[in-house]
Amino acid sequence: MSTTSLSASNPTPFPPITYLIGPATLSAYTTPRRPFVPLFICCSVTESWLRLHIFSIQCFLIENFCRNGMLDSSIETFIHMCKLGVPVSPYVLSRMLTFLVDSNRIHVILDLYGQVCKALRGQCFCVYEFVMVALLNKGKVETGLDFHSAVIERGFVVDVVACNKILKRLCKENLIGVGKDFFNVLIMGGPAPNVVTFSMMINADCKDGKLEEAIKLYKVMIEKGVSPDLVVYSILVDGLFRAGKLEEGLRLFSEALDSGIRLDVVIFSSVMDAYVRIGDLVKSVEVYGRMLKEGISPNPVSYTILINGMCQDGKVMEACGIFGQIVKCGFVPSILTYSSLIDGMCKLGNLKDAFYLYESMIKTGYEPDIILYGVIVNGLCKQGLMRDALRFFFQAVYRGVKPNVYTFNMLIDGFCRLKRLSDAVKVFIQMGVYNIKPDMVTYTVIIKGISEVGRLKMR
Repeated sequence: MSTTSLSASNPTPFPPITYLIGPATLSAYTTPRRPFVPLFICCSVTESWLRLHIFSIQCFLIENFCRNGMLDSSIETFIHMCKLGVPVSPYVLSRMLTFLVDSNRIHVILDLYGQVCKALRGQCFCVYEFVMVALLNKGKVETGLDFHSAVIERGFVVDVVACNKILKRLCKENLIGVGKDFFNVLIMGGPAPNVVTFSMMINADCKDGKLEEAIKLYKVMIEKGVSPDLVVYSILVDGLFRAGKLEEGLRLFSEALDSGIRLDVVIFSSVMDAYVRIGDLVKSVEVYGRMLKEGISPNPVSYTILINGMCQDGKVMEACGIFGQIVKCGFVPSILTYSSLIDGMCKLGNLKDAFYLYESMIKTGYEPDIILYGVIVNGLCKQGLMRDALRFFFQAVYRGVKPNVYTFNMLIDGFCRLKRLSDAVKVFIQMGVYNIKPDMVTYTVIIKGISEVGRLKMR
């Protein structure tokens, strides 16, 4: 059979081998002692079979050229495939791009950028994102920023979603400075940042305690015509409240309400918590009512905030009612919810109900933390039940809970109140055993206890 014959149903001349795989491929695999003789030219083939095998062979060659450090041959083979209109595997191209990044040949990637993007059109593969991630993985941050600028300068369109992914990665790895540089590049050269881009940078500034920078970004966002969404408002309002800037936070909250954005339970809970922190339970309840009016259902966090506020205000019965609503709605109360309610009961001297709730919490599978142990120890100390307080203290230590200075201060204060100064000193000495340094409160309590005992002796 002639080597130029095709299948009997479709007889056409067989193309030259240099046309099929390219001159670079042929020269790379041909030597005087090893002629290149592809097996498929000895067979009867159809056009579809031929295209499939050209695709397989050339993908194989591109990858193996890369593995053997023959990048130029790999690139020439890729270009030849593009001329033939043969599709290229995303995996093979990713391998080629990886080797180009590893060999610092970013200029070659830029020269091939258009062809690579065209070859991968319709595939779930973003060339820009792949190269940027590869550069960041190698710590080549400046090269990455230069690559982005070069892509934009050459007139290629970069999707802002891909840029957001890069920015998210930088923020997640705490490379906030690099993230800001990248953000500034986007502002100056594009693509134009969207609301997601701004929200990530605002969140990064708030987490870093740079509220002024976050507010500046918010204003830039407005100037650029990008409308803030729920996420942006939630981040800023929460950040302002945590920084103690209640008025500014409330102003922004009102702005969010007036903008027509449907707020969620998270931002309402932040406002409620801000009012509870300053002891304004009435305002907190008003915000809770507004949330219900907006058709937003409370979650365990918002219920816990209300319980905490009511217990701080001495309204333990009302707090118990809210606790009942949590259970009725099918929510599982958190350990913070239990702690708030137990603390309220202890402050009223209602230790019986406090211990009943404590036992109920244990049955649900919760392990008490040092905060809850501290609440109970404090309640027992206030009632003068020092033996029970010590029992709870050592129970916590036995369970692996590390005591803190506040717990020791409660015990020392409890013994001083009962004029048991020697026991207070023993507890003070125990602080050194647990490597806990006394604070100003510790010394104040002891000095006060000594002075009280001295006055009694003088009488």
